[in-house]
Amino acid sequence: MLSSTSVPAAWHEDVLRRDGVLELFDARVWSSDLEYTKPHRTAFLAAMAAVGVEDPAPTACTWATGSTDDVSGGQGGGDAGGATSPTSEIPAYQQVPVDVEPDAVVHRLSELPAVLEAWLA
Repeated sequence: MLSSTSVPAAWHEDVLRRDGVLELFDARVWSSDLEYTKPHRTAFLAAMAAVGVEDPAPTACTWATGSTDDVSGGQGGGDAGGATSPTSEIPAYQQVPVDVEPDAVVHRLSELPAVLEAWLA
């Protein structure tokens, strides 16, 4: 999980623990612990390093929830692709202007495995 946030990691970890989902994520990276946030490539590299990926290309994939600015960080480094899940509306004042189209749009998490299998084939 890579999340752009100004809230300290401990707060997020407590919420995930409270909700019983903390251990469902192999790694959790919070931009509040980083110098840069999404869509900067450094944030994506930190998330990949957290799960032991040292060379992000060509088999790494990025899945972003929310907007295409998240996808642009993943695609910008030569990843196999980026998908977005339009689960929320991001206010205009929070949007980062990017010129990117996601490689896929998934509306349900259950659609993601087929997208990833196609990228990695």
